[in-house]
Amino acid sequence: FGNFHSTGGEYLVTEACEYKKNLLKIKADTAILLNIDRDHMECYENESELIACFGEYCKNAKTAFVCADDEKCKKLGDFPSFGIRNTLADYRATELRAIGERYSFTVEEYGKALCRVRLKAIGRCNVYNALAAFAATRSFGFDEREIRKGLETFEAVKRRFERIGSYHGASFVCDYAHHPREISATIATAAGVCKGRLYVVFQPHTYSRTKLLMREFVEVLRPIADLMIYKTFPAREKYDEEGSAEMLARNVGSLYSENVYVLRTWLKKTVREGDMVLFLGAGDI
Repeated sequence: FGNFHSTGGEYLVTEACEYKKNLLKIKADTAILLNIDRDHMECYENESELIACFGEYCKNAKTAFVCADDEKCKKLGDFPSFGIRNTLADYRATELRAIGERYSFTVEEYGKALCRVRLKAIGRCNVYNALAAFAATRSFGFDEREIRKGLETFEAVKRRFERIGSYHGASFVCDYAHHPREISATIATAAGVCKGRLYVVFQPHTYSRTKLLMREFVEVLRPIADLMIYKTFPAREKYDEEGSAEMLARNVGSLYSENVYVLRTWLKKTVREGDMVLFLGAGDI
């Protein structure tokens, strides 16, 4: 598979997804919970059921680390934790510094400073990812120096702020963000490194998600000056006007494109040297 990478047989790392409660099929030695968002809500009666599902996922594991800065994660009970803001986190990043959205920080383990880490992967969200990885690998007995080396050489994954090319001196970047909170984090990262104008192309992923989170999508997308909303990637769903990309574009007050030709024409006419074009979405964008 294109998204599978194997370097040995002792450890397996995989993503757990809450769609149809699929994450409950995973019995992990070490589970990580970065956040709980209102996503895939078509599979849940309400938010309480969603939170309970994540709690069961953590309880099914031998060890679970949850984000101490996420308000919904705090409702799950007493699990080992990681975070930045919460001073009670078992693993905490302190003394954060950023150069071009590449962060360095000190890792504290149960209040004791262990080491200084400098990430190659850009964006503040990767501080949380790195802390979670640090905590998980410590649970397997790895030395902090080994973990630091791994984190400092890791360059992120495809479709996570991946530079895919350039045109007229403008850089083209794609990111898998398709949920309002993910979009907000990615936009913040892009704004921190873009020297010119920031152009954003967003493809909504499923009609149900767009309909359910319409207010949140509008809130995060409306401040973007140069925005094109691209036709919905429906995945498994049938057309629903209320959750369509056209409806989202109308609510945001942005440009809308049904095809690549319109998108290409818009970008060719507008981008200049130093600009950045950010393609957001989990579909075929």
